[in-house]
This record gives sequence, structure tokens and C-alpha cells, in this order.
Amino acid sequence: MNDRMNVIGAAVIALFVGSAPQQPATGSIQGIVSRAGTNEALSRATVEIHGDDRSDGSSARPDYITTTENDGRFVIPNVKPGRYRVVVTRPGYVRRTLGVAVFAGRTEDLQAPLIATAAISGRVYGTNGEPFGNLDVAALKPSYQDGHRVLTPVQIVRTDDRGEYRLFWLSPGRYYVRATHRDAQTPIERMMSASAVANWMLVSGGPVSGLALIRSTGDPAAAQPPMPPAETQPVERYMPVYFPGTTADRAALAVDLSAGADARGVDIPLAPVRARRVRGVVINGATGQPAQYAGLDVDGSDVGRSDPLRGSARIDRDGSFDLTLLPGPHTLMGTAGTGEGYAFVDVGDADVEGVQIIAIPPVTIAGRIVVEGLPDQKASAGRVASADLEDLRISLRRVLP
Repeated sequence: MNDRMNVIGAAVIALFVGSAPQQPATGSIQGIVSRAGTNEALSRATVEIHGDDRSDGSSARPDYITTTENDGRFVIPNVKPGRYRVVVTRPGYVRRTLGVAVFAGRTEDLQAPLIATAAISGRVYGTNGEPFGNLDVAALKPSYQDGHRVLTPVQIVRTDDRGEYRLFWLSPGRYYVRATHRDAQTPIERMMSASAVANWMLVSGGPVSGLALIRSTGDPAAAQPPMPPAETQPVERYMPVYFPGTTADRAALAVDLSAGADARGVDIPLAPVRARRVRGVVINGATGQPAQYAGLDVDGSDVGRSDPLRGSARIDRDGSFDLTLLPGPHTLMGTAGTGEGYAFVDVGDADVEGVQIIAIPPVTIAGRIVVEGLPDQKASAGRVASADLEDLRISLRRVLP
């Protein structure tokens, strides 16, 4: 009897255990997408969930994806526990990335306010007010390298038949705007620009994150014939022009964009400029005499190369040179024997005469580094004994105006 009761009891216990509710093995993510600074819900926003083991969620295929409803809300159920990146995108807004940890049996709530992008528009015109159609206009972002400002394009568009352009989906920030006439492009730049503009719009890493090349709204005949050799170029040439109408990037005016801003009337006048003669001589620094068979580079390019942005270029056996340069700053590097020298010229509205470049043989710079607070100890071979200095590297950078 007791054995029978034990069997029945065990069966009842097993029945109860088998019917006990199981803990869920997944969690969920829900949230709302809105316009930053407002209560405006954003529908049709794309929400992607990327596993945290991915090195770049923007390029990898998402683990989960959905879109927001009319009220801006989204729900992603049955998400495996773990850490994720939530990437929210919508045309006209800056991409937003959030981190979230998902636990079994829990729902994670997210708020994803998106910052509205901005736009810059204007017109490119000539000396008589005529429109320049089918020309490249670029939005450039400033950055600093070795203390010098560098302007990098983040979006390029083409003007239409009225000379009008519009740069859009720009993240809030400071921009410079540059218009480039076809005559101011090298053949390679023209070919790349024509191919990109005529075929697609590429936005790398989301709306205007990286370089964007926008399909042309102007003349569909984007391809242009190759430029003739430099020797046959006219005396007057076009150069890239920055807003409000300068060929020098350091004199360009910035356009500061806030969220959702629409900066209009950023007009750029284009006019040809006259190339000027730059004459001088390369001096051998070891002898103090004009260098025989000297070499000359201008802005990092050998003068013997064909360069459509520079006119004729000649350097004689006695070291004298005669260049045709467009207005603006230029760096000249002369070489003679084992030496080299530099000269900086800023070409304006007149020819430049009497430039001297003294090519000096290289010199050796020696020294010793002492770190404050460490004992001044030196090994017999002259090395600093401190391990803190063993991996230290010294670099030397030439500074020009």
C-alpha cells in the first residue's frame, strides 16, 4: 500500500513540475522616435538592432529591423539576451546610435530623439550675371592637421540650368562652400566627378556621414573633352572659388548651420583670373652660386609634369626658373646636389621677380630629452636608462607660412 502511494505521489509531483511555467528565453526592445527638442513623433523611421560583437553596425546586416508607426513608436520582440547597438535613421535627420542591454523576460524602453539636418542653397553666376550650370558645388568641413586648417568635402552637387544648387541633409555645424569651374579641374577630377554625378547618389554611413555625391540636376552631358596641354592654355583661367567670392580658402566665410536650418542666398560669383609670371633662381647653398642642373617642385609637383592648373614652367641649366602660376599661395622647392630649399610666394595681381631658393645640404640635429621628476641617469652607451623614454620617437616638421 505504501509503495502504491509513493508511486502516485511521485506522478503528481511530476505532473505539477512539468506544467510549471517556463521562464522566457528572450526579451524585447520598445521605444519612441521623435524630433529633438520637440514632442513631434517621427513615423517611418528605420530602427536597426546590431549585435555588440559587430565592429561597425552601420555596414553589417542588422539582427533585427523595424520601422516606427504614426505615433513614432516601435516594438521589437523576441530579442536574444545580450548587448546591442540600436541605429535609428530617417531621411532629413542625423543618424542616432544607442546602446542597450537585453535581458530575458524584460522589455527595454528607449527614447531616440533625432536632430534635423540642414541645407545650404544659392546660385553660381558669371561676371555679367549669367548662370553657370552643370558645375560642382561642394560643402566642406574644417578640421586641423598639425595646427593647419584643412577643408574636406562632405557633399558635392551640380548646379542646374539656372546656376542654382542645393546642398541638403547636412549635419548641423560649420561649413565652407566652394564652386569649381570645369577648367579648374584636372582631367582625373573631371572624369571622377562626371562618372559619380551622372550615375548615382552615394551617402556613406547614413545621411551625410562621410562623402556624398549627389546626382546632377543640370546638363546631363556631364562628360567633357580633355583639356589641352598646359602650353596652349589661355592666359586667363578659372580657379575654385569659395563663398562669398574668394580663391583663397583662408579668406572664405563660414556658414554655420543649426538643426533644421535652411541657409539660402549663399551665392558664388565666378570670374577668370590672370596667371602671373614667377621668376627666380635656385642657389647651391654649399657654393653660394646658381645651381647647375637644379630641380624645382611647385606645390609638391615636378615642374616637368603637365598640370592644367599651372601654365608654362621652365628651369634652365644655370638654376634660373620662369613659371606661370595662378593667383594664390604657392610653395616652391628647389634641389641642387644633396641640398634642398624652400620659398613661399603669394601670387597676386602682378608678376613676381627675384625669388631665391637656397638649397642647403641636410644637417644633423642631436640632443637629449630629460623628463622632469625622473633621475638624470644615462647608460654607458648614452641611452637614457629610464624605461619611460625607451619608446619615445622624435619627429621634425617643416613649417612654411
